Amino acid sequence: MLGDAASRPRGPRRIAFGVCAGAALFFSAPDAGAAGAKLQARGESSVGVTDNAQSAPDVPLEGGASKSAGVFIVLRPGLSLGVLSARTVNQLTYTFDYNLFLTRNSTSSSSNRLEYRGFFDLGPSVNAILGASATEADSYAALTLAPPASGLLPLLPSGASQLFTASADELVNFQLSVGWRAYEGAGVVYSTPLFDTVAPRTVAPNAKLGAEYAWTADGVGLEGRANYAIVHDGVRPDGTVVPLDRELTVGGVGRYRHDLGRYFTSGVEAGALQVTRYGTHESRWYPVAGANLAYTDIAFGGQLTYSHTVTTNVLLGQSLLADDVRLRGVVPLDKKGILSIAASGGFQIGRLLDERARLAANISILAVDVTFGWRLNPWLLVGARAQHIDQRSDVRVATLPVSFVQNSVMLGAAVQFPPDLEMPATYRAPQRVDRSDELRGVGQQTGEQIPAPTGRAR
Repeated sequence: MLGDAASRPRGPRRIAFGVCAGAALFFSAPDAGAAGAKLQARGESSVGVTDNAQSAPDVPLEGGASKSAGVFIVLRPGLSLGVLSARTVNQLTYTFDYNLFLTRNSTSSSSNRLEYRGFFDLGPSVNAILGASATEADSYAALTLAPPASGLLPLLPSGASQLFTASADELVNFQLSVGWRAYEGAGVVYSTPLFDTVAPRTVAPNAKLGAEYAWTADGVGLEGRANYAIVHDGVRPDGTVVPLDRELTVGGVGRYRHDLGRYFTSGVEAGALQVTRYGTHESRWYPVAGANLAYTDIAFGGQLTYSHTVTTNVLLGQSLLADDVRLRGVVPLDKKGILSIAASGGFQIGRLLDERARLAANISILAVDVTFGWRLNPWLLVGARAQHIDQRSDVRVATLPVSFVQNSVMLGAAVQFPPDLEMPATYRAPQRVDRSDELRGVGQQTGEQIPAPTGRAR
């Protein structure tokens, strides 16, 4: 599965090293208000058992894998570089994951992940958030290697899928006056198969533009959205290969947000999106809606979300209209947070869109992930983790989502040195209308979180 190192393409590696080198130069630049950079070493190891080592379908595809159990070991070393200054928060993280199956060595897989996230206070009324990531991974371990309570709902194709995925995004907030805020964001996601993997190659840029008026604990606004996807060698639900397909999705929503007390906030949105397929020159309108309820505290939090919208899955090279419900959060079991539960659950049901932007094959996925953690000291955490995924689909095409069930149980330990309390934390964007839950790092001396200034003037 890992292949010969000499035969691997060097493109993703050069990109990764280039991003690392650029980030290193950026972080080493002098900053008069900097609190200093800190490097954190991370390590995680766990042993587990699963009843479906290859995420094989309930009924095997012709020439495909059959469902079989397996024992596996997960090794996850990594490094995190954090830089906190008076007006910026930066974090660069590299993680290597190795999933070793003891009973089926051919199923073993690995992944390389490089991630960057930065916050920049550009002035009294302007700030920006930048992000980028590059991942080389195998779909076998999409859930096993995901962080606890990630809320991941991956629609997985059948068989081995070694893919390289890269993304970049930016968001700029403008405080126009007291109560009035405007923002614009843009991003792009790219996915391509590696080695002998048969899968589509997809690039999907996106953009949004919005404005909101907020008072006390309420906010109303409008947001325009656009997404353009180019898919090479995509596959339709009937198995037909499409050399080139292009799709444009444009529309907008109206939004309303309301803070509930000190820690809870809520929001709803509704609107419409137009989907245009350039291969057939046909367009269709679809309604979209969403709602969320979130709890935010300094150390713990949770969120319940619902959405009905059109999305593009770049890994599959497919667009779908789906209803999506997700619940995720971290709950302390004692006052000091020594014992905790990190859990996520999600259910998605929808329809793939065909070449005429019409509703086609039915798909659904249910995913549950629960982790019990016991922090023995600030730098050592041990725990137990259980995962369940149930994917259902009308299609029987290897590169598209097919029906399968997978259950996994793991026991492991995670080490961080220095501990998170001594590291500059990743910037947390506000969800509340009053923006009181915005966090910009960790105090270097006290280890306490530093909240951003509150109020609508930010």
